[in-house]
Amino acid sequence: MPEILIINHYANPGSGRHFQMARELAERGYSVSIAASSYLSKTNEQRSENISSNGIKFFFVPTRSYKGNGLRRIINMVQFAVKVKGCLPRDYKPDLVIGSSVHPFAWLAAEKIARKAKAPFIAEVRDLWPQTLIDMGAIADKSIPAWFFRGLEKRAYVKSQHIITLLPAADAYICGRYRIDKDKITHISNGIDIREFDFLAQDNASRAAEILNPYKDKFLVVYAGAMGRANQIDTIVEAAREIAGAGEDRICFLLFGQGTEVERLKAETDKIGLDNVHFMGQQPYSLIPALLRGCNLNIVAMKNIDLYQYGISLNKLYTYLASGRPIVFSGKVANDLVQDARAGISVAPEDSEAVAQAIMTVMADKTKAEEMGRQGRRCAEESYDIPYLANKLDDLIRRCLSNERY
Repeated sequence: MPEILIINHYANPGSGRHFQMARELAERGYSVSIAASSYLSKTNEQRSENISSNGIKFFFVPTRSYKGNGLRRIINMVQFAVKVKGCLPRDYKPDLVIGSSVHPFAWLAAEKIARKAKAPFIAEVRDLWPQTLIDMGAIADKSIPAWFFRGLEKRAYVKSQHIITLLPAADAYICGRYRIDKDKITHISNGIDIREFDFLAQDNASRAAEILNPYKDKFLVVYAGAMGRANQIDTIVEAAREIAGAGEDRICFLLFGQGTEVERLKAETDKIGLDNVHFMGQQPYSLIPALLRGCNLNIVAMKNIDLYQYGISLNKLYTYLASGRPIVFSGKVANDLVQDARAGISVAPEDSEAVAQAIMTVMADKTKAEEMGRQGRRCAEESYDIPYLANKLDDLIRRCLSNERY
């Protein structure tokens, strides 16, 4: 029974990409352990007791708490990477190690553990470092931090036996900048556990109905996800303003989630007197499927930046597809799932007027909207269900363990 170690700072028992993938791998005969940070920033809680969930062993690495994206968060990341090895059992020896960014320090820890165990190391690329920070305006292209992170990035790509990318066109970046062989890279996107989604939607239908009841006579446009600088909620709020200005009072926007931009956005909507936008706060994921099913339209907006030429893999998009509701997507990306699946209407990034028009177009044709929802659901079932994605990971692991090349 091969022992697989997954190092992911933000992994969580019961939910998320790696828990779901690990659960599938366990059903296929693997023994899987996940090392994650003790600190959960979303709930501001510390986890101290190592646990086993669905046969998956979780080891929690002690790290300091933090708020925001400042120095304390960087310290938290470094602490995690430094302490991972010491939090594993003394005689623990994995057969294969997967190091997953959000941050690249996890790659260093995974490489070190794999080298000592004489095991293959797979580098999983969730965000392109430091290109994401550069394109988001957080650091300068020629800065010392960019130089430092590029060094970590190159090391992971060179030292790993294989690379997993969540972004479908990231191989162009990796191969072009670092001359990595394209055969060393496999794309495995985020996805959605359809079986779990359907169970949660049914199990929480009454609770979701209570939350949505005050808006039951409206055409409900829903956003569910983070509300930080990268999420371009301003486009959604501006679209709501366009709709209100057109005298359309049947459409209501419900925004579920939290983030650094929430208070600013609330203040802006209050200032301009928008009463068709409601900030609903953070809800547990267990409620999200039922909430999406109870609404009419899902929405997501992206910034207009070069980074997205390498594609996106937004968890919320796969959840939207599974809901069977049409989607309005505002963005310019390498992989427009909404357009490709004919699951809704795609418009240019940061174009609130086009977003508003797309929403009203969907509302005006119920039959077409239902067909869009069915197409999206079909896409989720056929291409992004977790068991399907786990098959790709299983195949890659087997090849790495047998030293096969792609």
